Amino acid sequence: MKTCPYRIFVNQSGYGNGYTKIAAMPFACESFRLQKLDGTLCMEGKTTHFGLDKCSNDDLWLADFSAWTECGEY
Repeated sequence: MKTCPYRIFVNQSGYGNGYTKIAAMPFACESFRLQKLDGTLCMEGKTTHFGLDKCSNDDLWLADFSAWTECGEY
């Protein structure tokens, strides 16, 4: 499995079905992929530029994967 050299921030306690699921990245990116632990691709999507986060002073891009409803580890 490849590792990402960048920081990606997610909800550490997990996401429930029917809830908003968003990951935040403090680096420029146009798209994202959601994969299972074995590397199986689950979904791909486009990111949106959030802008400057006043608390962290990071310029953030957001990946909304709320459409994914299958339980598991990714």
